[in-house]
Amino acid sequence: MNNTEAINAFCKANNVKTEIHTFAGWLKKGYKVKKGEKSSFAFPLWSHTEKKGNEKQIETFSPRMAHFFTKDQVEPKINK
Repeated sequence: MNNTEAINAFCKANNVKTEIHTFAGWLKKGYKVKKGEKSSFAFPLWSHTEKKGNEKQIETFSPRMAHFFTKDQVEPKINK
């Protein structure tokens, strides 16, 4: 199961009807998390890292806790 499938499965299992993203995910979409907001959901997703070994590239995948915010917890970014 990839991360997108894991997020969709979590939302379905927990009856989450609103859009959720991580802090970085909301930034990419042009939003910022409101000051003082705490994540609404947290669950592990797979994290990918690449390291250069002696003669080849080493890829690793490990579970990492991801924190999610709902649409109600963000506001549009204002570029100055």
